[in-house]
Amino acid sequence: MKLNFIFFFLLTLSINGQDIGDFISIQPQVQSTDFIIPSSHTFQKIIIQDEPLTQGGNMPSTHDFTGYVPINGSSENGYLSINSETVPGAVSILDINFNAVSKLWNTTLSQAIDFSSVVGTIANCSGTVTPWNTIISCEEYTSIELQAQIGTPLDLNGDGYHDMGWAVEIDPASKIVIGKRWALGNFKHENLVIHQNQRTAYQGADNVIGAGFLYKFVADNPQDLSSGNLYVYTGPKSGNGNWVLLNNTTPEERNTTEQQSYAVGATNFEGIEDVEIGPDGLIYFAVKNEGIIYRFQDSDPISGTAVNNMEIFVGNTSYEIEHAAGSSLVDWGFGIDNLAFDGVGNLWAFQDGGNNYIWVVKNGHTQANPQVEIFGSTPLGAEPTGITFSPDYRFLFMSIQHPFNNNDVTTQTDAAGNEIGFDKATTLVIALNGNLGSSTESVWYLDADGDGYAVEPTVISVNSPGPGYTTTVLPIGDCDDADANVFEETIWYLDADGDGYAVSSMESCTSPGNGYVNTVLPISDCDDTDANVYEETTWYLDADGDGYAVAAMESCTSPGNGYVNAVLPTTDCNDNDATVHEVSAWYLDADGDGYAVSSTENCTSPGSSYTQNITDIGDCNDTDSSVFEETTWYLDADEDGYAVSSMESCTSPGNGYLNTVLPIGDCDDTDANVYEESSWYLDADGDGYAVSTLESCTSPGNGYVNTVLTIGDCDYTDSSVFEESIWYLDADGDGYAVSSLESCNSPGTGYTQSITAIGDCDDSDSSVIEETTWYLDADGDGYAFSSMESCTSPGSGYTQSITAIGDCDDTDSSVFEESTWYLDADGDGYAVSSLESCTSPGSGYTQNITAIGDCDDTDANVYEESTWYLDADGD
Repeated sequence: MKLNFIFFFLLTLSINGQDIGDFISIQPQVQSTDFIIPSSHTFQKIIIQDEPLTQGGNMPSTHDFTGYVPINGSSENGYLSINSETVPGAVSILDINFNAVSKLWNTTLSQAIDFSSVVGTIANCSGTVTPWNTIISCEEYTSIELQAQIGTPLDLNGDGYHDMGWAVEIDPASKIVIGKRWALGNFKHENLVIHQNQRTAYQGADNVIGAGFLYKFVADNPQDLSSGNLYVYTGPKSGNGNWVLLNNTTPEERNTTEQQSYAVGATNFEGIEDVEIGPDGLIYFAVKNEGIIYRFQDSDPISGTAVNNMEIFVGNTSYEIEHAAGSSLVDWGFGIDNLAFDGVGNLWAFQDGGNNYIWVVKNGHTQANPQVEIFGSTPLGAEPTGITFSPDYRFLFMSIQHPFNNNDVTTQTDAAGNEIGFDKATTLVIALNGNLGSSTESVWYLDADGDGYAVEPTVISVNSPGPGYTTTVLPIGDCDDADANVFEETIWYLDADGDGYAVSSMESCTSPGNGYVNTVLPISDCDDTDANVYEETTWYLDADGDGYAVAAMESCTSPGNGYVNAVLPTTDCNDNDATVHEVSAWYLDADGDGYAVSSTENCTSPGSSYTQNITDIGDCNDTDSSVFEETTWYLDADEDGYAVSSMESCTSPGNGYLNTVLPIGDCDDTDANVYEESSWYLDADGDGYAVSTLESCTSPGNGYVNTVLTIGDCDYTDSSVFEESIWYLDADGDGYAVSSLESCNSPGTGYTQSITAIGDCDDSDSSVIEETTWYLDADGDGYAFSSMESCTSPGSGYTQSITAIGDCDDTDSSVFEESTWYLDADGDGYAVSSLESCTSPGSGYTQNITAIGDCDDTDANVYEESTWYLDADGD
């Protein structure tokens, strides 16, 4: 929220518990379809673009400034004002409240603001919540821009003021526009912040190229922005400067704020986005295109004209981000937009550019000693906008602006159990897990018809995903979740002709249709249109009637002419000739030497040269009757008696081939002096130790020798080094190493070859070698609560000298072991029960009793049962 902080409140927050700014940075990443924040926090959707408003119309797009206005200072009941950076512009205000039981926010009313009384509004970007609980919504376009771009008149209603380019004040309670605040000047308004004196406002112009001026306004009267002095900053971006007073009384003067600023030499910043007042009283402002957040000291918020110590607070560099997976150096980048301080003085900075991160600059940060973290990353296409906090800083209100419209391929469950697909502008509230929604996830089963059977999938969520869901564990498999009488599939058999034989079966909740029965039937009906036919028989095709069939097939009835259902051998090779019925072997022997090239199975001779009488198959040359089998030929081109290879051939394959049997393995068939490979050893440094070997006919190159050497040279560039040795890491030089490794040479600083032992638990301190046992005795009574192994003392309350472990109360030195306490509420010396405890468990307990067994501990006169006799008539 755009308000100053009270240091006492900051101190209270830091003492009383975890703050919303306590988190572990997310791992830096490119944008995805999800909204990524730390697991310690959660979010709840407040409203989404196009959602109906209770007072009519739908929620506009492009949500920007998201201002929470407390009712009577409440952090659980207020108004939420949401800008829409659209053309024309829009502001929607919601009445919201927090349910302390469900820990969820509810919207009771939502309404669009009517700007017709001020000739409309445009591109409502950021804004502020005033100390008197009104809303300021900033118009980012001016009438001069609109006239230049689309020819819009400057002053439609003729009141002397340009229509656009102002800060607009709105009453969130009545939802009525109070007016455009002409005295704040006419320019591309982005944001402003109002001092706790309720008179001074600081604001900036969102011009990227020229006219990015910084302004100060001092109202004539508190809580009244209709008149006052307007100043513009002149001076360096590092050092001291001045506020220069502008003419700011008449409509003409107020319409020309930008032109006057040029005339007095105002300093140009490349797009001022947000301005905030820090808990230290300094003024902070973000410059989008410079990627910088500046800060300065105003000499006096009301009367001062001096600006002191203008400097870069954060940005324009990269920062080391510590996260769960380690650390990453991340470029701050450009596009820093909305700012807000939380309850402990951390500066939250929303980024419009790069990965659209939510940055948090921790209290105490300096550029020399940076303390920067990343809280979140918005979904693809989106930027984070409009940050404000509840007065107690439990809740952060913001919006997701212009996400990609296909982001809903994934969804996330919010604190209320809603499935959110970030495909539209969305307004959210963020808090620590314990402060928003239930903190316990359950498995939810969908049983829409309430029959006790659920359908898949189950959903793991803190809250119910919707109607029909239950946390009662149910069997999964309901085949019809719309009918409580049907929950599992049965087998249905198709028997259309009703002959008791089915064609097929299928699993279904109910009958699939006509002809289906759920009586178990044999599935074999080959004709489900004829009740007299239900199984197939074998039919044999014997067209020539020679008693040999060509083929057989299963059919309900005869497939046609030539088929018989008598069992026949299915070997007829020619079903057109009753004299031929089986295949025989025919051999191709074209040269008639009795040796065939090949054979084939056929009913009759396949053609000329085929015969049924041969000596053997394997004629390698069926054109020459003198050649019929292959011989082995050896290739020995250099005639050294060693062949390169051999092949089977009818005749010599060519030059160099012999049919004399030779050993095969000549590695060089061009040189008769070389015929087998030998081992060559690579010893480049000549130290007699080789790196590797290879088999080769001749030397593979420089450094190779064919003398047998030991293999294993770890450094073949140094003849003095040939084998690895053990090096020990002893950085503190105490003789005890952290670890060791094998290396030719020293791996680096801190390594040695001489140590006492491995196991140094702190290698940065030579006085510490091994872990010792430390006992936690916070109350100093000599009895420890627990122990742990550590190099040094783990912290306050730890000692190495104790009597024993088992202190049941480590906050009281007079108590260290449990004793027996007896419950004797009526003080008669007889106890009802006993228990072991460090101290008295409560009223009625004592350590001194006569015995246990008091049958009535409310009456000191009664402690044991006695015998009672029934004498109803008293005789």
